[in-house]
Amino acid sequence: MALYSHLVIGKLLLRWDGPFHVVDAISHSFIVRLLLTNAIHEVNGPRLKYYNDPNLEVTEELAEHIAN
Repeated sequence: MALYSHLVIGKLLLRWDGPFHVVDAISHSFIVRLLLTNAIHEVNGPRLKYYNDPNLEVTEELAEHIAN
């Protein structure tokens, strides 16, 4: 999963943070875990973007690429 970040300055700029793993589903939101830091967040469902890669392994190189 990726999470839309509305805190980006600029009208036409979108930013997606992630990758996240959905840990739990609540009525209108989800509990997600950031794969890079293992931080847990509760997010609203429409702010998530589905992404599925069964072979995804978060390596140090991937973590650096996503962080920058």
